[in-house]
Amino acid sequence: ILLVMALYHIVIAAVFRRDPASLFFGLGCLDIALRQLVIGNKLALLVFPALPWEAYLRAEYLTIGLAVPLFARYLKSIFPSEIHTGALTAFNILCGIFCAAVIALPSRLYTETIIPYEIVIVGFIAYGVFTAVKSYRWGNSDALRVLLPGFLFGATAVNDILFANGIIHTVYLVPAG
Repeated sequence: ILLVMALYHIVIAAVFRRDPASLFFGLGCLDIALRQLVIGNKLALLVFPALPWEAYLRAEYLTIGLAVPLFARYLKSIFPSEIHTGALTAFNILCGIFCAAVIALPSRLYTETIIPYEIVIVGFIAYGVFTAVKSYRWGNSDALRVLLPGFLFGATAVNDILFANGIIHTVYLVPAG
């Protein structure tokens, strides 16, 4: 389902070149769809059984690292005046550092960066919800189309962070979110 959503939005962006929101939303969906191949049941093992464990772990971490900048660009394209360029730049830099660590460092080191990066993710979720609320209060009724699903998606991301850290005992919900 995520792959179909991704392809649909990427095609919409290709046809209507003035709609960057569709492109970034589609790329974000593609990122989450790819993540599903390397976590849980690790469906990618069926396609690439000889791929080393390290490659799966790097793919898992890189998909986490790419989600925030993709969805940040999506929000910037929807709320161009509400998303501050400085905030977008800060999120991109932090995500870039995280992804660079995943690419350059051995797994025993880059896996230690996940909790600080999860704090960045939660900060981004809070910033995105705050921005949508602010936009709605300023009279942008379209902000509700982003606020409600964005809040639910953010809640599933927080659930996954808490679940991955053993704080709660649920299941991964981001794909459903």
